[in-house]
Amino acid sequence: FTGQLPIDLRHEKYMNYGHFNVHRSPLGESAIYAERLPEKARLLEVVRSATRMLDLTLKALFSYLKDQPGLADQPEKQRKLRHFLENEFRDDMLELALLYWLQADSFNDHEQEDAALIRIGLFLAERGYGDFETITSQVNPEVIWENGQRKAAAAMGYNENDRLPQFLDDLTPDNVWNAIQSGLADIGMTEDEYIEAAEPIAIELFSNSPVDTIAWKADKAPLKTNGNWDPKTRQVTWSGDSKTHYHLPEVLFAYWITPDKKYQNRHFGRELVTENLNTFNVWYESLSKNHRQECNAFLASMEGGKDLRDKLEQFQFSDTRTEPIETQENSQTVMSPFGIKIILDNLPDPKEPEKDPETAP
Repeated sequence: FTGQLPIDLRHEKYMNYGHFNVHRSPLGESAIYAERLPEKARLLEVVRSATRMLDLTLKALFSYLKDQPGLADQPEKQRKLRHFLENEFRDDMLELALLYWLQADSFNDHEQEDAALIRIGLFLAERGYGDFETITSQVNPEVIWENGQRKAAAAMGYNENDRLPQFLDDLTPDNVWNAIQSGLADIGMTEDEYIEAAEPIAIELFSNSPVDTIAWKADKAPLKTNGNWDPKTRQVTWSGDSKTHYHLPEVLFAYWITPDKKYQNRHFGRELVTENLNTFNVWYESLSKNHRQECNAFLASMEGGKDLRDKLEQFQFSDTRTEPIETQENSQTVMSPFGIKIILDNLPDPKEPEKDPETAP
């Protein structure tokens, strides 16, 4: 069968979605299989849940701080602190969370991990949570925390060299959870309700695929796939423990090409269009009946040779002809149809001496 695949994989309210399509043209046949597994990874839901959690956390934290000695009788400082927490600090924390989330896969690769940590370090330094060297060399949360405290103090009007106000100095990474718990009680939310609000994030991000193994039988090895081809069983397989993108639904793909070698050798002098055959075929099948007939006649008239490029560059459909345009080399050419450009892209560079396809290594 071709087209949309059956919806036969379900997990709670989630389901698979996929296609298997075959495309044909005079240059050959191509096929592509692509399927999304039924996983709990709805990006918008993750962002909404994370935003709600952060808003609840900041609301509880402010509710705790506003009653502390040194701030309880300072309505203007309360207003400035609240504005800082609900705006600048909130935006920084959301962006930091997204930055970490989008790079989650990088922490499984040593080289990519370095780049990910540097990217986070640059962001924190730019936003004033410490100097870049300290953040990236030590990755010290206490330094980042202290600079966050100083940003909050500055937002309330304290000078850079002033000692931190006691209500901020007392708020350390060790006791911040106690402060949040106290603030939650002030805003009428229980600890269980707060933790329950975080569940969608954990469910969406860390649930594993309910599918152990997917197998797709084929007559030959695919040109490209993110699965594993087994020549003995003649199938591509994907295992549930091979998930590589932890913040996205797992996607399986494989595609095959079968160039018409006889046709291409007869009309191009070689097997010319291979890896991008599927792109050509999709374009070819999108043509109108008249354009397809013109394309067939034109391709059938090709006989290879040194003038192949010139002939291809001059082709236009009869009802879309345009005047030739000047190129940087002071020669004239026409705007070739997309599919013809694909063929042209596979030709050797005209500036380099052409090798005999039969003797070239």
